[in-house]
Amino acid sequence: MNPTDAAILSVIGHGGIQELVDGGLSWEWVENPDAQIIVREAMSLYQRNRPVNFTNVTLRIALKDYTEAAKAWQDGYGSTALEAVLKCKSEYLRRQVGKWLQTSNELWNKSPQEVRKWWPQQVLSANTLLKTGEVYSPLPSSHASKAIPEMVYPLPSQGLNGILRGGIWKPALIGFSSPSGAGKTTSAVSLAVNCSRIGAKNVIFTSEMPEQYYVYRVMRGFGFSKDEFRLYTRSPDETERGALFKDYLHTLDSTLSIYGAEFMDARKIEYVLSVERPDVFQIDHLLAVRLTGSKRQNDSMALGDLIYAVQDFTNRFMCMGVAYGQLSGKDAEDFQRNHDLPFTKFFGSAIVNQAMRLAGLTSRHWVEPEPGGWSKQYTRVKKNSLEENGEVDTVHLMRFDPNLAIYVD
Repeated sequence: MNPTDAAILSVIGHGGIQELVDGGLSWEWVENPDAQIIVREAMSLYQRNRPVNFTNVTLRIALKDYTEAAKAWQDGYGSTALEAVLKCKSEYLRRQVGKWLQTSNELWNKSPQEVRKWWPQQVLSANTLLKTGEVYSPLPSSHASKAIPEMVYPLPSQGLNGILRGGIWKPALIGFSSPSGAGKTTSAVSLAVNCSRIGAKNVIFTSEMPEQYYVYRVMRGFGFSKDEFRLYTRSPDETERGALFKDYLHTLDSTLSIYGAEFMDARKIEYVLSVERPDVFQIDHLLAVRLTGSKRQNDSMALGDLIYAVQDFTNRFMCMGVAYGQLSGKDAEDFQRNHDLPFTKFFGSAIVNQAMRLAGLTSRHWVEPEPGGWSKQYTRVKKNSLEENGEVDTVHLMRFDPNLAIYVD
């Protein structure tokens, strides 16, 4: 960790966050990804009007099991940090249980019946605290403060805006399913290009292809050929076209992050999103993601655990998640033949589909190619709870541009 990062963590640990905030504190001030997590957690405490000091930040890191962040906290603050993590966690839980026991005793003296109603709720809250680091409250007043999906800004592509009911929604989980080789990655690249054009931060998790090929696909969407990509990435080029290539690549560095197959794990995705804080994240494709720690024996239920985790990411990090699935066997054949499928067959699990705010079937080359090599992408929206009384079974067609290798209006 560099000296600047360590100094910022030291100031936070000693309760000096107000001075940093007055100076415009941001997680971008620090370079170390784990230090960025610490700054984010400290800022979260500050924004909630909670004391920001060594104990509270340490506790928050411990309860969320940010092991690497805890090590960074140790490097930046002092050698006793890791010991303090466990000590603070135990002390916090001890105090919390003490409060529950005290409240339970007070309620018992007033009305034993009230204890029966109250205590199971507290046990549930304690279990959630241990697993997630957050206290869960089922009260309407607590839920009312959470965000409901809203369209935050449109995309340059009117075709994508039509499918997504306006553009980028936050928080929201979107799902598309298609047969193998029918355009999932092309859809992801098309959305990434449109996000970059308006400066929206996009994160892609993929097991479909190497990261460098994804970069090539996005740059091709900006109009650069494969030969140009090879030329401008391998050697300096001072031509006007070479300078334009560098400008676009520089723009991508600030608007797009691509994580390969080793990150196709729910815990790693959560970690990345906590650092990146994107406007949109895409998973290509959903069934390739591992859910570390799931004890479900039934594949459908394990997939349900995964999709609830991904849905939770959209809420916690206030972003739009887009997950792509793959149809196979009879479902793929039925879709190609009938242009439709029952809603519950998209990802092989009704649980997954219920978690989606918007879900659709999609396929490239649905219509015979037009003159000049143009073909169309077909999308059929089967679920739409982004809007009140959202319209469903709507069909959208976008053209596939063989030069850009993306979908266009």
